Amino acid sequence: MKDYYKILGVSPDATEQEIKSAYRRLALKYHPDRNPNDPYAEEKFKEISEAYAVLMDPIKRRQYDESRLSKRRDFSYSQEQIFEDLFRSNNFLRLFNELFNEFQRIGLNFDQRFFHRVFFGKRGVFFGGIFVWGWDMPFNSKGKSPKRAEPIHIPQSGPLDFFKKIGKKIKGLLGEKKALPKPVDLIYRIRISKQEAQKGGWIKVSLDLNGKKETLRIRIPAGIKNGSRLRIKGKGMERAGKRGDLYLRIEIS
Repeated sequence: MKDYYKILGVSPDATEQEIKSAYRRLALKYHPDRNPNDPYAEEKFKEISEAYAVLMDPIKRRQYDESRLSKRRDFSYSQEQIFEDLFRSNNFLRLFNELFNEFQRIGLNFDQRFFHRVFFGKRGVFFGGIFVWGWDMPFNSKGKSPKRAEPIHIPQSGPLDFFKKIGKKIKGLLGEKKALPKPVDLIYRIRISKQEAQKGGWIKVSLDLNGKKETLRIRIPAGIKNGSRLRIKGKGMERAGKRGDLYLRIEIS
């Protein structure tokens, strides 16, 4: 089991401020922007970020301390799990926003997109029923013909009317917590075979976006379930100078 306190160079009874100060110093030293093409520095940056994310989370820190002090040593969160949990919660802003502002002033990347790239590369992260993909969607014209995506939701008067029509419950209104799409998000459906769902892999998807025909190259996660959604950031409708996201709902035939 990793010694997160040793990794950050702090004592087991260190305060949050002491942990943050130690992380700041080490993050500046090993930041990938300051150490380009240096695998050792990148691995150290991941390691200290993992330690920081655990020790600044009261629940994970308690679990870690209990495991560290016992003979079980059963703190079994992987590095990816730790950051997946962090992205799903509101803790990312709490832990990194102050440092983001400081690092940005000296020209270093430190936002959520940066951390996603460092820890997950071009792979997607699963967020409560939605696979969120990165920003690079290369298209190769070779291979099979693209699958046609059919629109389910193209916003006009806003998401409230849409949710009324399809009978969804809105967060806070009927007590059930449901994520409310932004007015500029688009929802399409694509049909894939059972074999494609089981094996996963890249597919080409053709659809009309903002009045133009586009073909995207999308990676289907192996073992994806019927009804899962893929979220492609920045491919929704443009409104007031901002672009929403595109959601592709998977239907397995």
